Amino acid sequence: MRSFRRKIGLAFIVALFLGSMSGPGGAHAAEKLDIRSWLNRPGVKVVAVEFYATWCKPCMKAVPRWQALHKKYQDDGFRLIVVNTLDPGGGCKAVGWNPDKTICDIEGVIASGFGVGGNLPSAFIWTWQGNLLVRKGHIDVAEKEVADYLRKN
Repeated sequence: MRSFRRKIGLAFIVALFLGSMSGPGGAHAAEKLDIRSWLNRPGVKVVAVEFYATWCKPCMKAVPRWQALHKKYQDDGFRLIVVNTLDPGGGCKAVGWNPDKTICDIEGVIASGFGVGGNLPSAFIWTWQGNLLVRKGHIDVAEKEVADYLRKN
């Protein structure tokens, strides 16, 4: 079962890469978000990708909770990538704190590759083995899954 989940997770990553290359600026956007390389980094146990926009009230309300989650588990191998998407008015301004990576996806190329569309906020979380723990989740789900996974592992 673990091998099957890993294959599905890696297939999703490949599909994201190939799918995001089809739009304008797609190759550039795909180069900016290589989940596999994050999962293969030494000491990394969990990688979360959070899609948000400054116009999205639930997104902005979740920011302090993402910041606290990142701070709490960073030393335990938790990495957080935030993707500002579909936010032309926000202009991809700095989020005001330091996640592991911030990506500007104004045209929504990366969000589209993940199947997010305009459904924000939306988070995806992988384990270092390539298993997808959360798909299109919110901070409540992310907090629980990250804590549970890191406690068990």
